[in-house]
Amino acid sequence: MEKIKSLRVPTALGWLVGGWILAQVLNGLTIIPAVASPKNVVAMAAMWVLTFVIAGGLAYELQRKNHSVFGKIHWRSVLIVVIAFVLLTAYGNLIAHFFPSVDPQNQVDLDNIVKKLSGVNYILFQSTTVILAPLIEDVIFRGWMVCALSTWHKVFQFVIPTVLFALGHAPATWVEWAIYGGMGAAFMAVRMLTGKVQYSMAMHMVWNFLAVVAS
Repeated sequence: MEKIKSLRVPTALGWLVGGWILAQVLNGLTIIPAVASPKNVVAMAAMWVLTFVIAGGLAYELQRKNHSVFGKIHWRSVLIVVIAFVLLTAYGNLIAHFFPSVDPQNQVDLDNIVKKLSGVNYILFQSTTVILAPLIEDVIFRGWMVCALSTWHKVFQFVIPTVLFALGHAPATWVEWAIYGGMGAAFMAVRMLTGKVQYSMAMHMVWNFLAVVAS
């Protein structure tokens, strides 16, 4: 019973639910103007800057709290990122091989938005995918949530934020769950093995960049 009490379930759940909602709101800030007014550069730029400031503030506060975001670069950690990236690529190719017709609705919606954009707004939106989304998601899911679950077993620290990360991408089928769950697990493995969010964030950014280039 004492062990159950030490988990501080209500507090941790509050952080998890609040963090998940915040991640969706921040991700939505740059999507809303792109959908509502795809040619309004000022609105798009303003939301981009606002989102970056908030996400950057979250990263700064977490770094100040426990130094888990950034640190000196170690080659062992870089090697872990490379290995995880190769394994995730192989996993993605395996899913694409067995389920070639599956195109996650989340990605379809983003592609439809991109088709309506041009010029500066196109660049801003794509930079959201490559820079802002990984910054937001890694700081919240693999930063603050892991911190909130610090008194829990590492299995819970790994699994719960990973499931919430996948849920944030609105998977509609078990294959989509496998896609986003696999991505989240790879990023979280890097975070846990290196001890720093910067490595999972960098891997996430490169992954999204390649996805943008390939689309």
